Amino acid sequence: MIITSVLSPSLIKEDNTGLDNLFFWERGRNSDLGVQAVDTSGNLIGNFLKLDRKNQANAGYSIDTLEISNAQQVGSWGVSLKELGVTSLAGIRLTANGSYNGPDFKVAARQSVPEPATILGLGVVAGLGLLRRRRCN
Repeated sequence: MIITSVLSPSLIKEDNTGLDNLFFWERGRNSDLGVQAVDTSGNLIGNFLKLDRKNQANAGYSIDTLEISNAQQVGSWGVSLKELGVTSLAGIRLTANGSYNGPDFKVAARQSVPEPATILGLGVVAGLGLLRRRRCN
């Protein structure tokens, strides 16, 4: 199984906080997952990483579904852009083969966003510009 997802509308970029990561959760803590970065043209870039089931951290909760008879623990991995060997990415390619044991996973990316004060400041500047323009007309 190969899944390629291109993120939109912006790139995930390296930042100086050390929190430029992708986060993966896997139900059952019994499967592996392959991941590699993708650029804006859809080309594979950086390092291929195999997220090994033995290296999953315990996410601290379980999920119970109808397909199995009891709740399963959820495991997690965090992958930095540095580990992927890139400074930015537009998407990721996820892979699994028969030996990976059919991962049941979720993924999220952390991307820095402007501080609320910055957004508020930009809003004030835009508002003042509109008021000034209105007075000139």
